[in-house]
Amino acid sequence: MVGGATILLGIAAAIAANSVVVGLFANWLRFAALGLAFLGLVLLSVYRNTVIVIPQPGDLTGHPEVSSDGSAGDGGRPGGPPLSEETEKRIALLFDPTQQETVRALLLRDCGHNLYAAANETEMDRLRFSVLKASHGSLDRLTDAIRLAKTDWRDAMSAAGFAWSPEKHKSWLPKKKW
Repeated sequence: MVGGATILLGIAAAIAANSVVVGLFANWLRFAALGLAFLGLVLLSVYRNTVIVIPQPGDLTGHPEVSSDGSAGDGGRPGGPPLSEETEKRIALLFDPTQQETVRALLLRDCGHNLYAAANETEMDRLRFSVLKASHGSLDRLTDAIRLAKTDWRDAMSAAGFAWSPEKHKSWLPKKKW
């Protein structure tokens, strides 16, 4: 907005400079017009290339795009219920012990009621098992799966093969990956 206004001001100054044919004032207006037009272009360029990253508290992954703002259909409450014993069991099988705390933090913060507000404990396990299954024991793949779930949690369940059966996720038990 400011860049465009500055460019318009520069154009107006150029028009005024052309109507004043001679003199120091005409030259001053011409230089001002060029300067304003240049400043406007710089402001537009900076505005278009500016990315504001607001890290979320407790972001352990270095992937700020995965962070939840805590407002997506959940009344502002972040995350969800605590991890079940079955979820903990699958985390222990998929991830190296040095990564397990990061996985827990991601699931608690980014894969809960903020994605699926009406989920009960079984449905929450189904959602979390879906992203864990898609991870294949990789933090990068886990963040990708959570990103998919943030777009639509049903897509994450479908990708894991848990969409059409409310009980199928219970039979999924991965082999130890580490």
